[in-house]
Amino acid sequence: MGIKLTEIVENTRIIFHIYHGEQQMDLGGVLKKHLENNIALISLDYTGSQTLVFENVVIDMEYPQEDGIPLLWSNVKIVSYKNSYIMQAPIDGVRNNRRSSFRLSVGKKAWFTMHGRDPQYVMLKDISVSGFSISDRMRELNLKKGNMLTVTFEDAGYRLELAGRVVRIEERDDMVVYGMSITNICNDLSAYINVKQRPTKR
Repeated sequence: MGIKLTEIVENTRIIFHIYHGEQQMDLGGVLKKHLENNIALISLDYTGSQTLVFENVVIDMEYPQEDGIPLLWSNVKIVSYKNSYIMQAPIDGVRNNRRSSFRLSVGKKAWFTMHGRDPQYVMLKDISVSGFSISDRMRELNLKKGNMLTVTFEDAGYRLELAGRVVRIEERDDMVVYGMSITNICNDLSAYINVKQRPTKR
C-alpha cells in the first residue's frame, strides 16, 4: 500500500525535484497545512517577487525522514494561491531507496554554535536541501544523535545559517562525519545549491 500525504506532519520540511527535459533542479519547501487527503498548502524556499508558475515541468516531492528511507510522491502538481502555493499529490507516496536530492560538496569552514558549548569553526563537508554534514578530524566534537546545532558560512555571495539535528554518525579512519537533518527554513539554500551546481553540468 502507498503512503498517504496526510502522514506527513504539518510544518515539515520537504523537497521538490523539478524536471524539464534533461534539466533538473531541487527546491526546498514546507508542508504548511493539509487541506484534503491529497492536497496541502505549502511554502517554497523562494524570495523573488514574481509568482512561480509550474508549467511544462515534472515535479516529484520528497519527504526526507530524519533517520530512514526518504518517501517520494511522483508527479505532484503545484499552483499558486494568494500569497502561497497549493500542492496536489495524485498518487500515494512510496519509499525511495535511492536518495535523489543533489548533494553538493562544500569543503569550507563554518561557524559552529551549540547550546552549552563555546562557538568554534568546523569543516562543512557537503550540503543538500534537506541536510548537511560536518567532518571532525580532531575527534573533539563528541556529538550524539539528536543533538541540535547551528552552522553559519559564506560562499558565492550567500550567507547561510543552517540549524540541524544529528541523525548519522560515521566513524572513519581519519575523521568522524556527522550527518545532520536541517530543521530551520533557509530561503537562500535552494538558490545557493543551484548556483553551485551549474558549473558541473554539461
